[in-house]
Parts: sequence; structure tokens; C-alpha cells
Amino acid sequence: MKVKIIVSTLAVLLGTFLLFSNTADADRVSPLASWRGFGHHYEEDEQIFSQEFKQREALTAACMQQQGQNYQTRILDNTSSQLNISDPNGDRSEARTSNEAYFLALYGEVNPEISTADLDTNADGVIDYAESFGGGCSGDAHREVLGVFAAKAILTEEYNQLRLEAQTSPVVLAAEQDWLACVAKNKDFQGSSRTQILSQLDAQLDQSETRALLDECEPGYHLVRQGEVIRQETLFVYQHQKTLEEFGVSVEG
Repeated sequence: MKVKIIVSTLAVLLGTFLLFSNTADADRVSPLASWRGFGHHYEEDEQIFSQEFKQREALTAACMQQQGQNYQTRILDNTSSQLNISDPNGDRSEARTSNEAYFLALYGEVNPEISTADLDTNADGVIDYAESFGGGCSGDAHREVLGVFAAKAILTEEYNQLRLEAQTSPVVLAAEQDWLACVAKNKDFQGSSRTQILSQLDAQLDQSETRALLDECEPGYHLVRQGEVIRQETLFVYQHQKTLEEFGVSVEG
């Protein structure tokens, strides 16, 4: 029953979001949507990532063959919620001790100990992302196909900070209080946050009541939240334009 309750609320929320997104608000598009890997084109990005993984594996296998090593390409399974990689080559930590030549060809060093300082090739405090993959056939393949999520990987800390600030900004918190007041006019719920109230809806209301409540209270919050996300992402693109241009994948290709 719990799964059905969660799905019901999410379905109503999604319906409200899509309905509202088709209004005049829909023309507000974040400049970050022009770059892949940041959640604006999730399904397409996942498909590209799968293709890139196969490309890297093919490059690695060809390189290993040239060095007289038998490397079987790994298999990526991203059909579930977790990323699973099947490696027919066995335990790579065992390969390091039992077959140094194989490990050397694959990674470039038998026991690589690379420090952050080693990756700061320009001594400017910025890590050389391409060099972070190490040497050998594996490193060369990753440098050849950096991938759709390369910019996101480099800017992970900054991007996570963006999401946090968008969620906790004063305007969004004020909008959440307005949302709580809107809900309180209609029903008596126990909780001090939007998340807490949403978790109670299906337990206390039928679907038509939930729909009516969200249709009334959700649009205002959504407007403010979306506006703040766009503002934060616009600043993010401005601050990290150089990294995006060097490592990012443009939606326009």
C-alpha cells in the first residue's frame, strides 16, 4: 500500500507541474539546459553515456591487443536505478599482483600513486581533468572520449552548492511558508515543511482532494522555486563558462 500512496502523490504532483509548465512560465529556460550532463536532458544523456562507455571499452581492448594483452570489453547495465558494470576480466586488484604486464598496459603503472599536486600540471591550483584518469590503455581511452558528464564531474562541488542554495534561498523558504499557509487553510496536517506535508496527503485525502489542494497551492511555490533555480544556474554558467566550453557537451552539438 505504501508504494501506491507514494506513486499517487507523485502522479498528482507531476500532473500539476506539467500543467503549470505549459503556461507563460514555460518560456523561462535555464542557460544550463544548453549543456548536457546537468539533469536537463537526463534520458538522452544516459543514452549518450552508454554509447561513450562502449567506445572507451573498444578503444581499451584495441590498445591492449596491440600490447599483447587479452582484454574483454566490460558490459554496462544502466537499466536499473544503480549503475552496474560487468567485468569479464575478473578482479583487477588480483591482476595487479598476478600479471604486472597486464596491469601496466591497462593503467600505465603497476602501483600508481598520483597526488593532487601531480595533476596540477600548470601549477595554478586547477587539476588537469584529462590527466586524472592515469596512464595506460584505460587512461588513453578516457582522454579520447571524456564523456557527456565530464563537465559535471569537474564541477560537482560547485553544482551541489548551487542546488543547496536554490533550495535554501530566502525567497524559496518564504514561498514554502506561503505553501504551508495555503494548505493549512484547507486541511489540518502535522508538519513544518512541504516535504512532511506531501508525505501525508494520500493517507488523509483521496486523489481528487489531493489534486484540488495541489492545484491551488503548488503553482505559486513552483514559480518561485523554478525562478530561483534558473537564477542560480545562470550565475553558475557565467562563473564556469570556461570549464563548460572546454569539457562540456553542448546540446546543439
